[in-house]
Amino acid sequence: MDKLEELRDEIDRIDTGILELIKDRLDVGREIGKLKKEKNMAVRDRERERLILKKVRENAEDAGIPQENIERIFNELIRINIKIEDER
Repeated sequence: MDKLEELRDEIDRIDTGILELIKDRLDVGREIGKLKKEKNMAVRDRERERLILKKVRENAEDAGIPQENIERIFNELIRINIKIEDER
């Protein structure tokens, strides 16, 4: 196997791990949605969203990842979680 194939295999392994983490995040979102429904709470919590994005921007900066890229990814994750919580 050449170096390019090895690196692509590593990307594939990383992608699998990312997918597992996204699934875990969505599962937790479903549980949050159930709890919010039981407590008659709104699905959307803009302050929580703001705090999540602030934290990931800080973590991205510490890791040397462009903040705008990570913010786009997490905005999409938040959007998906809101949709899942709303399906409660």
